[in-house]
Amino acid sequence: MLKQNALKPEECLFIDDTKENILAAQQLNFQVWNNDPKTEDIIDLFTIKSTLF
Repeated sequence: MLKQNALKPEECLFIDDTKENILAAQQLNFQVWNNDPKTEDIIDLFTIKSTLF
C-alpha cells in the first residue's frame, strides 16, 4: 500500500487498540497511537498527536 501511494511509513499514522500491532507498526517506522477505546476517543487524537497536524 505504501509503494502504491508513494508514502513513507514515518509520514503515516497507524491507530490500533492492540499493543502487538502497535509494536509491529513502530518497527516499520510508522507514527503510532495505541488507542484505548475504554478511556480515549478518536477525537483525542488531535491533542495527543498534535505534533503530526
